[in-house]
Amino acid sequence: MSYQGYRTGALTAYRVVGHVLHGRNRVNIWLCQCDCSRMIKLTQTDLLKGIIPACKVCRRGPCVVCGEDITNEDYGVKRNTCSDDCFKQNRRNKQNIALQKRAAADPEFHKKHYQAALQRDPEHNKKRYQRKLEKLNKMTPGERQAFLHKEYKASNKWNAAKRAFLKENDPIGYEAYLKKCREAHNKHYKQKKAES
Repeated sequence: MSYQGYRTGALTAYRVVGHVLHGRNRVNIWLCQCDCSRMIKLTQTDLLKGIIPACKVCRRGPCVVCGEDITNEDYGVKRNTCSDDCFKQNRRNKQNIALQKRAAADPEFHKKHYQAALQRDPEHNKKRYQRKLEKLNKMTPGERQAFLHKEYKASNKWNAAKRAFLKENDPIGYEAYLKKCREAHNKHYKQKKAES
């Protein structure tokens, strides 16, 4: 019996390209075409049972970071990123989400985390700034502008949250914070005026 044209999931049986022995039984191997036009080989048993509904690329779905197809044949079906760079970015995203959850549960979390980093390495701030400069130097002008704008927005959001917290819980600290901000603002504009 021929199963040419048989459909299961997104696959359509095209032709027999070989055989494989399962015990004493000889089972046909079918070349199947996925709806995305990619070709895969399936045993007739897998084809009829519908165990594999689509090609490996369609079963993986798009990359969770950039949205591109995951076409590398060395990756398993459960792989959800298209490259090593996207894999690292996805891992960073997960770590950031975990950090945000811990910070929400403990208001002093970021302060403790920073102090622990300084204890481990006194040069922490210097190295962090060097890494940021290296990252900026590798970017195109458009990417650099978008990155700095994103940082600026995040900084404003953090400062607004800090001001609201101090205003509500520590009026003296709030006044000291405003004074410090004014001094920094005046120093910046004096320096800018001197340069021009």
